[in-house]
Amino acid sequence: SAQAEGKYVVLDRAGRKAQIFQSNGWAMMENPFLTADRLTNPLSVAAISNPEEYAVLDNNNLNRYSYDGGKMVVNDALSIALDQSLNPLNFDISSEGLDYAVIDKSDNQVLHYSFDGSAMLINPLMSITEPDELHNPKSISLFNKGAYVVLDDDQVKAYNFDGNRMAFNNLLSVDGLRKPVAVAVKPGSFAYAVLQLDQNELPIVSFYAFNGTGMEEIPELRVTGLNSIPYANDQVLMGQEAISTASVTALKITAEEELPEGTGITWEVTVDGITWKQAESNGEPVKFTNPGTRPNYRAILHTDNPMASPKIFSVCLTDSSLGIGNFKITNIVGPPIPDNPALPTNRQVKIWAGFNVTFQVDTSGCAENMLADIEFLDKNISLSSFNGAIVPLFP
Repeated sequence: SAQAEGKYVVLDRAGRKAQIFQSNGWAMMENPFLTADRLTNPLSVAAISNPEEYAVLDNNNLNRYSYDGGKMVVNDALSIALDQSLNPLNFDISSEGLDYAVIDKSDNQVLHYSFDGSAMLINPLMSITEPDELHNPKSISLFNKGAYVVLDDDQVKAYNFDGNRMAFNNLLSVDGLRKPVAVAVKPGSFAYAVLQLDQNELPIVSFYAFNGTGMEEIPELRVTGLNSIPYANDQVLMGQEAISTASVTALKITAEEELPEGTGITWEVTVDGITWKQAESNGEPVKFTNPGTRPNYRAILHTDNPMASPKIFSVCLTDSSLGIGNFKITNIVGPPIPDNPALPTNRQVKIWAGFNVTFQVDTSGCAENMLADIEFLDKNISLSSFNGAIVPLFP
């Protein structure tokens, strides 16, 4: 992300740090005092006009970094802790640094945040949250506070604030792009550059400018001769958090995936958004000791080949929790025993050898099979036979 001529911010995702490089007259050099390191899962970086500030999207935290005279520190007032139900992918920031626009993949929407003097608050009028307005947003860049472009499928869609909402601007939009990856606005203009593929599947940068009636590519500014765009290793795909009205204690994940040679996927699940456990796709349910009401999944995509990536076509997360209660003994076949309570009962009963006992329990949740584990208070008694058929009252 460029800050000024001869100066830009680079996000090193493998090293999990953001760095500022600037020209010393003959080469670009890193300024180690302006580096933010020890990031968790950095996704995107954006610069502002202040040469000693930038913002980093790190998991669900959009952190603003400022130089305090010795190192880069987080400015809490200008940072945002995004809701855990969101799946942020990319963002941009206004030149003065008081407005953010964030792409949320969980609902294919754009969320706009503005500084109110004390904190960053969501601005619903400048957000795009209408269903089906965006289908596959990947990149965003701001013209100014009231206008931005979104890379959505094979289009660059321009939007501007019309006094009530962000309205689609056909004149500043471009469609028919070839596998576009990113878009960046030229500061102070209604022109932008798009990283896409040419007919030979090689990356190019195309520059589009407004010609009075629409957006037109300027061939003289096209950048070619780029290497193939590599896939990064250990990238995290976060699922959309669900809110359950009942406690969840077990989850099963089923996925349709494609794993080229040298790639793999590590699946993890959670019931509370805090504790994560590794899961096998299409495997056994993962059980949690402490129940939760916020089930979710995430996939960590591995590749040893920068030209190959695992692919996920569909994911299904199933609540495999099983609750059991309301135990009742409904029938005892054998001679009457004094002092036994009337049936049905959930109280302790006495039985003799040779008796047949029928009991009933209520279960809730999902399970492919059930196992009855019966214990006797008198350890000298053993179970000689058990009819394992479990007949549900409400299939």
